[in-house]
Amino acid sequence: MAQKEKPNLAMHPYIHNTEAVPQGSGTGSASPIDMRATIRRDVATPLAVLRASMESLAKDFENQDPRETVLNGAVDQIVRLGRSIQALVDYAVPLPLHNLTCTLEELTRCSHGLLDAPVAAVIRVACEDGQAQTRVDGPLFTRSLAQLLSVAVDVGDEAVLHASAQAEWLKITLLVQPRGNLDTFEDEAKRTLAPDDEHLILALVEREITRMGGSLETTLLPSASTRIVVRLPRDTEGGC
Repeated sequence: MAQKEKPNLAMHPYIHNTEAVPQGSGTGSASPIDMRATIRRDVATPLAVLRASMESLAKDFENQDPRETVLNGAVDQIVRLGRSIQALVDYAVPLPLHNLTCTLEELTRCSHGLLDAPVAAVIRVACEDGQAQTRVDGPLFTRSLAQLLSVAVDVGDEAVLHASAQAEWLKITLLVQPRGNLDTFEDEAKRTLAPDDEHLILALVEREITRMGGSLETTLLPSASTRIVVRLPRDTEGGC
């Protein structure tokens, strides 16, 4: 029996180029844009089609059909898988930063605006010193903060996003609590967040914030709660 010929992995466009290569650098065989386009074509688009097909099937069920619950659960897993794949791509192939002067109010408002309406409705936003400025990649930061907010809503029923300015930093604190158990903002002994299955997204968000000169701190509290604090360097000389 003839042996099956082994594939030549060296000829595969992505196997030998595992590190992110800046577009146009002349090294490697695939640019970040090529990788992203390939993932979108080969993975993200089929997942989206599968999700749409399953949601369409659910519409044909009669009331209280037990299959609807199973199907909805499968759709939720497809959504989670798609989000994780996108996070993997973003982590493996970081895009260049384009820093802009942004205000604290712009960052929090735009991040909240990226969320689906049902998610946004359960997150209370409090912004102090909204005109305080920082220099970051605005679109990347707001997308990253929106991912944090989505993680929070996945594990809690209510959330607070509190933003304020300090002498050298802009501080954004994300607090999540089971519904009906949210006390005053100052009561930090009972706050929430960070499920085990969202560590990939949290790692991505932390990496992107660090690239922009900021920091992300996650504190697990005795009450099964988590507090996440994002700090960005304050720009005291920039102008809008």
